Amino acid sequence: MNSACAVCAPCRYPMTVAGMGMFTSGLFSYVLCHVTKTVEAKAVITPSYWLKRIMPVGFFMASTLWAGNLVYLYLSVSFIQMLKAFTPVITMVALFIAHLETPTGKVRHTHTH
Repeated sequence: MNSACAVCAPCRYPMTVAGMGMFTSGLFSYVLCHVTKTVEAKAVITPSYWLKRIMPVGFFMASTLWAGNLVYLYLSVSFIQMLKAFTPVITMVALFIAHLETPTGKVRHTHTH
C-alpha cells in the first residue's frame, strides 16, 4: 500500500498513509475504552508523565514511520523486502554488542551448508 501511494500514484506526503493507520488505531482505542467500556482505562496520565514517557516514544515511532515510508521513494520494493528479512540478524547483533543478550553455543557454532 505504501509503495503504491509513494511510487505509482506520486504522493507528496508519505506520512499521510502512516498517519491514517495511527489515527485509526487511536480512534479504535478511544472507542473501546471510553465509549463501549470494553477495555477499562485505569491509568491517570499527568502532564509530566506524558512529556517524559509518552512523547519520546511517539516521536521515535513517528520518525520510524517517516523513514520507513520515505525509503519507498528511493529503493525498490524487492530490495526493501531483503532488508526486512535481514532485520532479525541485525537485532541479535545489536543485542550482543549492547550485552543485553548472550550468544549461546548454537548461535556461535551455526554454519550454513
